[in-house]
Parts: sequence; C-alpha cells; structure tokens
Amino acid sequence: MSSQTPSARPVVIVELEAHLSEQGLKATLATAEASIRKHVEPVGLLVDCRRMGSYDAAARAHFVEWNSRMRKRIARLAVVTERQLWHMVVSGMALASRQTMKPFSEIALARDWLER
Repeated sequence: MSSQTPSARPVVIVELEAHLSEQGLKATLATAEASIRKHVEPVGLLVDCRRMGSYDAAARAHFVEWNSRMRKRIARLAVVTERQLWHMVVSGMALASRQTMKPFSEIALARDWLER
C-alpha cells in the first residue's frame, strides 16, 4: 500500500471504488492507518477516487473525523479525481481542516506533489 523513491517522502495510496459506504471506508482507512503508522515521519497520502461513483454522508463524516485525528501524521493529502465538482469539495475541505490537501486529475502529478 505504500512506496517511495530514494529521499522522497513516503506515500501511502488509498483506492476508493464504486459507492463508498461508511463501513467500506472504515476498512480501507484502517489499512491505510496501519501503513502510515509504520513511518516515523509524516507521509503523503494519495486518495485515488477515479473509480469512485458516490459516497454516503456517513462516509464523508468518518473521513473528516479520521483525517482530523491523523492530520499530524500526514504531511500532504492528494485526492485524484476527474470530477471538477469534487476538486472544489477537496479545496473546501482543505480550508476547513487546515490540512495541506490538493485535488489532482492525474496520479503522476499527485504523486510528484506528495513526494516533495
């Protein structure tokens, strides 16, 4: 679930698909959290939403709570989606959470930003 290049910040990748329920997100984030906790320094978190169709309000609330709790362990958070509306949602979440968070349309650009 994580990979890195020499001297780059470690990156943990989360892939979300189809309709995202709170239960599904909890399982996915538990795996991500275990990967994040393996690193002493804060990591980059790449959330790939390209194959995600929709999400429950409960899933969104759980992500906000989880991110608030994990924020000090995540140096940067990139969300990859081709949906322009979700780009605006991510930008709003970044302001509200004070998390260094940015939307991207391409994995390579997100990964490059995270590894810096």
